[in-house]
Amino acid sequence: MIFAIILFVGGSLVALTNWRRGIYAVVLAGFLQDPIRKLVPDEPVYLSLIAAALFGVCFLSAVLSGEKMGFKDLHRFNPALYLPSTLFMVWVGIAVLNAFANTHSLVLAGIGAMAYLAPVPGLMLGYRFARNPDEVLKLLIFYMAVAVVFGVSLYLEAVGFDWQILGSVGEGFVFYPESGGVTVLRSGLFRSPELAGWHCATAVCFLVILGLARPLDWKFFGMVGLIAAVIVPALVLTGRRKFIMEIVMFLGFAFALITYFKSGSRRLATVYTIAALISAAFFFYITSSELPGEWAVYVDRSSTAAADSKERFLLMTGGMLFYVIQQNGFFGLGAGTGSQGAQHFGGGAVLVGASAEGGLGKVLAELGVPGLILLAWTLIAAGRYIYAVARHIKPDQSVAPLAYGIIAFLAANIVVFTTAHQIFGDVNILLILGLLLGFLMRSPYFLQQSVERVPLPKKRRLGRRFDDRVT
Repeated sequence: MIFAIILFVGGSLVALTNWRRGIYAVVLAGFLQDPIRKLVPDEPVYLSLIAAALFGVCFLSAVLSGEKMGFKDLHRFNPALYLPSTLFMVWVGIAVLNAFANTHSLVLAGIGAMAYLAPVPGLMLGYRFARNPDEVLKLLIFYMAVAVVFGVSLYLEAVGFDWQILGSVGEGFVFYPESGGVTVLRSGLFRSPELAGWHCATAVCFLVILGLARPLDWKFFGMVGLIAAVIVPALVLTGRRKFIMEIVMFLGFAFALITYFKSGSRRLATVYTIAALISAAFFFYITSSELPGEWAVYVDRSSTAAADSKERFLLMTGGMLFYVIQQNGFFGLGAGTGSQGAQHFGGGAVLVGASAEGGLGKVLAELGVPGLILLAWTLIAAGRYIYAVARHIKPDQSVAPLAYGIIAFLAANIVVFTTAHQIFGDVNILLILGLLLGFLMRSPYFLQQSVERVPLPKKRRLGRRFDDRVT
């Protein structure tokens, strides 16, 4: 417990001194809180909220330093998101009350509030943090550096180091290969293979974003070699195939965006050539019979990601909506009843049914049909907002590739969420996604030209509220 206190107090001092540096402390705490939790008897769940608590200190520090955290600034560039996002958050509040009415559990209601609203403060602080592209890139590089260190821990667990800080919290996770027997999914210093898989995949995506947004010098190629050698095999050891597909989807989205907006195509070609060479090497080892020990089992499991993804996507989206409504009713059981972590407090699949494993099913089970409709409206509005951003920043080659990479990463995570929502129950991950969305919404203000030249959507009276646009 002493390590948790040191981490929180030290991070808080950094955040209170300089809230922008405090964001780095939050990222570091998001990694360190997992091994700390394993050292404490009974591995209490609340220790997974250290990063979230530090983020709260950062938010407070930013407010005390004079940063304006209102919603009005977020919508000055384009007000398309204002109405649907506001109505969605109001409905989430109603669903939180519904959860308490149905379960009489303040814990489940609190989990629901965090599950849906945690990205909002991340968005607001990310919007204020990002003053130029370099600040965003430095944070991504710091994240990748920590991810590489933690990625090494998966190898330590795989080769047999029996340390208390290695392995999964709880009973752990296994899979049953076709060759027979039982194989453990590795977690390393992370608390679960799912979390390790997400962070490893994110590091790979951030590396590509870095390659698109900055010169391809020897430092970049050094990072490519390090991450390819450490993170990619570590991702295979987690056994979480969805995150391999996340990288593939991210690359596809990034290619489509940069090709459509014709921005940085020469740099894109170089980055994709590197990715193709790494993929070719990986495919060679997939088909190789010379892999030592259990490596062949992990690689064989990873190689089935593409074949299984289509069936899982169809099953976890439209294929289960009827059963979710039948189990939980038209208005759902309330926010938090089926979220990750709810299983420890009487919620989860036992309450909402196994059909709600996909993200859409989870939203339908908790927020009901109205909540799913409002979410769809919000996502469509977000698409309109992001398209306006992408079109506006196109001329600036120092901003556009970074923003397009962030858009591609967020889009890939939305697809992953539709098939499995569990990883997005982690508050730290929700805050990171919120920060990235804040960076994206701020990116038009990185440009030299005035944002006032961007036209409002036609026939939208709501836009009058945001006429006082400033750069």
